[in-house]
Amino acid sequence: MKVIQTKRGEPMGFMTLADRHGEVETILFPKAFSRYRDDVQDGAMVLVKGSVQTDPDDRVQVVVDALMDLKAVKARRSDTPQGLYLRITPELEQAERLNRLKAVILQNRGRIPVYLYYERLKKVRALPVEQYGIALTEACVNQLKQIVGEEGLRVKRETEGTNRRQAAKRR
Repeated sequence: MKVIQTKRGEPMGFMTLADRHGEVETILFPKAFSRYRDDVQDGAMVLVKGSVQTDPDDRVQVVVDALMDLKAVKARRSDTPQGLYLRITPELEQAERLNRLKAVILQNRGRIPVYLYYERLKKVRALPVEQYGIALTEACVNQLKQIVGEEGLRVKRETEGTNRRQAAKRR
């Protein structure tokens, strides 16, 4: 990254981003530079959000608003829950208990899919995310555990599915 001083004496930076399609110059004005200067390493893969401009010579430049190392993006994404699995035992198949379960799900609306595994039928039912997607907070998980028990709740994370697919490929 090339660093210069503005007329006010503040540091700002210029860097070239490259991918298989070409290169683009990016500009980090003082505010963005001070915020992201430690996140930029030579050769690092980054995700950039910004606005596209052209310079007086009609070269494209990106003015950086936000920047994140892709390793951090991947780590954050892999920790995001991909689904909530609830085991419905024959005892839980009573209307009152299923209604309590439904109430907790509806009170904690979000984007994580909910899957019900009916033990007696040995079948999984995916609930429509638009209606029953859930936001998993600690309080929500505790409420659900009170209904289905500690063993009746499982949060699937992205890395779990990825590891299974990778293991299957190795076989």
